[in-house]
Amino acid sequence: MKIRIILILFLAFLAGTMSMAQDINNVNVQSLSDKQINQIVQKIQSSGMTMEQAIALAKARGASQEQINQLMARIQGLNSNSQGTQSMTRSPYQTIDTTQYPYSTKAVFQVNPRARKVFGYKLFNNDKLSFAPSVNLPTPHDYVLGTGDQLMINVWGASQQTYQLTVDNSGAVYIPSLGPIYVAGMNFDKATDLIKKRLTDIYRGLSKPNPNTWAVVTLSELRGIRVNIIGEANAPGTYTLPATATVFNALYLSGGPNQNGSFRNIELIRDNKVIKTIDVYDFLISGSTQGDIQLRNQDVIFIPTYQERVETSGNFKRDNLFEMKKGETLSDLINYAGGFTPGTYKSQLSVYRLTNREKEIVDVNESNFNTFPLQNGDSIVAGKVLNRFTNRVFITGAVYRPGAYELTGGMTLGNLIAKADGVMPDAYSNRGLIIREKKDLTKKVLSFEVDSVLRQQMNIKLQREDSVVINTIDSMRNVRYINISGEVRHPGKYVYYDNMSVNDLVFLAGGFTEAASGSYVEISRRNSQETAESPNSRIAKVFTMNIDKSLKLEDGKGSFELKPFDNVFIRKAPSYYAQKNVEIQGEVVYPGKYSITSKNERVSDLLERAGGLDKFAYAPGATLKREKALSDVQKQKLRQISLAADTTLAVDSVQLDSLSQKYALVELDLPKILKNPGGPDDYVLKEGDIINIPEVKQTVTVTGAVMNPITLSYIKGESVRFYIRKSGGFSQDARRSKTYVIYANGTSSTGSWINVQPGSQIVVPQKPVRKSFSLESVARIFSILVSALTTAILATKL
Repeated sequence: MKIRIILILFLAFLAGTMSMAQDINNVNVQSLSDKQINQIVQKIQSSGMTMEQAIALAKARGASQEQINQLMARIQGLNSNSQGTQSMTRSPYQTIDTTQYPYSTKAVFQVNPRARKVFGYKLFNNDKLSFAPSVNLPTPHDYVLGTGDQLMINVWGASQQTYQLTVDNSGAVYIPSLGPIYVAGMNFDKATDLIKKRLTDIYRGLSKPNPNTWAVVTLSELRGIRVNIIGEANAPGTYTLPATATVFNALYLSGGPNQNGSFRNIELIRDNKVIKTIDVYDFLISGSTQGDIQLRNQDVIFIPTYQERVETSGNFKRDNLFEMKKGETLSDLINYAGGFTPGTYKSQLSVYRLTNREKEIVDVNESNFNTFPLQNGDSIVAGKVLNRFTNRVFITGAVYRPGAYELTGGMTLGNLIAKADGVMPDAYSNRGLIIREKKDLTKKVLSFEVDSVLRQQMNIKLQREDSVVINTIDSMRNVRYINISGEVRHPGKYVYYDNMSVNDLVFLAGGFTEAASGSYVEISRRNSQETAESPNSRIAKVFTMNIDKSLKLEDGKGSFELKPFDNVFIRKAPSYYAQKNVEIQGEVVYPGKYSITSKNERVSDLLERAGGLDKFAYAPGATLKREKALSDVQKQKLRQISLAADTTLAVDSVQLDSLSQKYALVELDLPKILKNPGGPDDYVLKEGDIINIPEVKQTVTVTGAVMNPITLSYIKGESVRFYIRKSGGFSQDARRSKTYVIYANGTSSTGSWINVQPGSQIVVPQKPVRKSFSLESVARIFSILVSALTTAILATKL
């Protein structure tokens, strides 16, 4: 609780209550306990008396000034003990307490979209720019005190005291032992000087040449003022603001002028008199705050309607609705609009004007901007400069500095080439062009010889927008290249250079591969221009030569000079072969991989190199797998053949795909090969061949449509029927006539009476599943037939 409130209540109690029991002059304030003072404070908290009334009543009942001073000291001591020791030197810029004043907040309102285009609207309706009144500021020196303001006086030094004073309705503050000091209507600095002067009556140390007591006056609580905003405001009404608030603070809360409101003739009315006319444009254009003066209680801000408003569009920096005052001209509007953007046609502006009946357009020359008056409703349009140049020429191509240049008086082609730092060495000297624009904007061409211009033997006077073209030599011919293919590390197409030889090209291609032959190089050359001019059957001329594979710089070999578009072929050495490997697996003495030694090496040769068959080998079961990349169509056909032959073949799709993608099974009759080496059954080996010699097998497997698919012991001389009977015989869905045998070497035979060999697989295919017709299907077919027959009969009768 604040000291001033305690003091008021205590004095009121002391003067009113205690005087009933005893003479107030006999009260010893120092003898009262803290508990008694607290009890008195609690009982009198609800009292409505002011400080002035309490002090006056206490003095009227006989209280002395000494008693009043003692009471103030006791109450201050109690307050210090309960709230902690307070510094007796307080900053004059402390935060002002405003919690007791319900200040108004910014109004919420609906805005017409056209109002947003009015210049100045964003000033009072911008999230990033706030004119909200602030009370947490140092007290302005020219702040005028009024009723409700609360002052704090801190005295420190030889004497220490704190006063909390409120300006009452009479305009005075009361200091114990001094009486009223009238400060209402004074600015803060003058009031401070007056209060300090009066304090010297109590604290002599304030006025000494070398003072030992000091005092400071601060504004602790700011009074609220009520301001009325009327007229064309977005949210007119009465607003409560701090006493330090200005006109802009109030306009911000009301949203500023509305769509019809004036930004340039806002009136501040005080005591029924217009004391200030505010032009917001002064702040918007120049940042001047002269019109933003401090408000007082019951001030009225009147926003009239605008008188003249015009609109800008086109190449102004601000496209807005602007309010104009009488006497202002087009030049003033340009200033308000921030001037023109780059590229604006400033020589003339178009003014679209409303008459009493229709519209008209007025062209205003730049010389009349300062005198041309605007009217309400005018729309001013700033156009763009033309996208054309009055003095531009171009030069492109084989010059050092191509680009656009200024066309000066009497400028010639030679002058322009000199400005471009001359032609480049690769300039095509026989011809250049000037592309010129005619009066009807169509174009024509002027030709010149570059060398003649450079030697000053000819020259051409240039005109506006002339474009000079000087080509390079390369741009006048096909891109020159040569091809190299065959046994080089990087075959392909290469850029042709003059004086390039075969060795040079091989060098650019990364050199020879190991397989290259230096003794046979072929160059194919297209027909010369002379040959091509006459009809003949020759397509190209071919040259052959030897070159040194080391690419040494020697006369003769490899020095053959190439021409553009030559094709160079580097052949492979006739007897160069990369190693080719085959593999033999299974029951041989030395299984593994072997390199093919000659083009006619056969299976029998490989068996001999592998040490021959061992005693466990089963020669009739030997197989040969040969690498073969099948097309998608071939793989699909292979699958169809296999499935058609046997729907129960124990080979899954993954195995089949793997087999069909990499290898093809080749019939191999090893017993015949061993009997007749080099015969027709003794195949010539190919790279990647895999020969597998299985061990002797003693079983026969029966699969497919039999009662009990099983693997049985091989019995020499028995036929297929024997093994089918031992597997339980055929099942009901067996296709008996399609029974076949797959031998160990991958070949197969059909029939039931053929002999079976060890390791064979007997396969009995299943009959295809036939779909039977249900009663429902029969009924549907019958219904369709009846419907068709009925239709046919009706068609015949018609």
